[in-house]
Amino acid sequence: MVVRGGARVQTTTVPLEVSGNLQQWSEPVAYAYGGHPAATLLRPRAGPRGGGTQLAVTGSGLYGTRHLCRLGEHAGAVLNASWRAADGAVLCTLPAAAALPSALRSAPSLRVRVSTNGLQYGDPTQALAFELYEANLSAARPPFPASGPIGGGTVITLALAGLGSTPAALAALRADAAAQCVFNASDPAHEVGVARAAAEAARAAAEAKQAEYEQAAAATRAVTQPASAAWRREQEERLLRELGALRAAHTAADSHLEQVRSNISAAATLAANGASLRCVAPPTLRSGVATVGIALNAQQFLEGAAAFAYYDEPTALTALAPPHGPPAGGTSVALRLEPAAGSGAPSNASCRFGEHDGRRAAAGEALAAALAAGEGEGGGGGGGEDEGGGAPHASVNCTAPSAEAAGAAWALSASFTEEQAVGTAAYLEVT
Repeated sequence: MVVRGGARVQTTTVPLEVSGNLQQWSEPVAYAYGGHPAATLLRPRAGPRGGGTQLAVTGSGLYGTRHLCRLGEHAGAVLNASWRAADGAVLCTLPAAAALPSALRSAPSLRVRVSTNGLQYGDPTQALAFELYEANLSAARPPFPASGPIGGGTVITLALAGLGSTPAALAALRADAAAQCVFNASDPAHEVGVARAAAEAARAAAEAKQAEYEQAAAATRAVTQPASAAWRREQEERLLRELGALRAAHTAADSHLEQVRSNISAAATLAANGASLRCVAPPTLRSGVATVGIALNAQQFLEGAAAFAYYDEPTALTALAPPHGPPAGGTSVALRLEPAAGSGAPSNASCRFGEHDGRRAAAGEALAAALAAGEGEGGGGGGGEDEGGGAPHASVNCTAPSAEAAGAAWALSASFTEEQAVGTAAYLEVT
């Protein structure tokens, strides 16, 4: 058999014909010439040895007819792939390292190339490196701090255990900057159950109406008298309208359930030694305990790695008692919180005493403080205990430091975390 193709000098698409005797030729079909695919970027660049990571390879000339990924030079390490039109990426999913050829099972990294025609791959010297790491990942201890206000903004540090990574894998993870914390922003479990029950009820109602409509439609087709048929059609149209409304209600109920159960992702930073992960808690609508999931490459998530308590955050310090004290310090000062810090707030806090000169308050001394809860000293915050732990805190009690001389003033603020402070209260005069 002879195959005759045109020259590729002037065009990348040429006619292709086939002949069995060099005389009679088949009708031509289009054949496209193209250069070797050039893969220039791989994301993510690191993943667990357990597999499951979806690789996205981008570059030039990656559009084709049959996409494959090849790991190293091993014919037994070829993966089926697909092409994503949105960004021109070739996608393939890594198997577990244990399923790879023996020469690759214990390799610290894999060299990735792609094919766009199922036969030819890019230059081996241009293969992209994918780093492997052991990931029996867990949180070594509760997050620090373990709670924060519903307005978000708390910087949380999660100590990690079980990450066995090479320096190259750790460098790739940090360079990708794809680590995430996922805060389960669901309402309390009871409300999730209510939303789920509503969605199920809406689905059942829509299915029942669908069956009723189909039965009515069948009855209409069986009627031969014009008058009866007209009445049947009216009934059928009414049922169809009701069915549409029930389907819309079902869709809305499903959407509400997803909203109630939705997760909020927060970008995280992996420490240089891989021992911890830091992220900023996003805002949520109400107080309660959120589960925190973590991922190092935005794909393999460890669900429920830790728990973080959201509490209603005070917005102001509205009272100071007493409003003055001696230069020697030691005065016990109560600051009222408005509104009270909700359940789930930490049981400790700090007060900052800043020097006040009539125009500004300079950063001063931060001291540990005790919290008064519920109807305790400093006013009634009300409320009982819930999942967040403890009754709402109505006031902060702290001890004034010493001052250099009388006539000065301290500007007080209170904080439940290192990053977030409740606004400055009235000034404590040094008399």
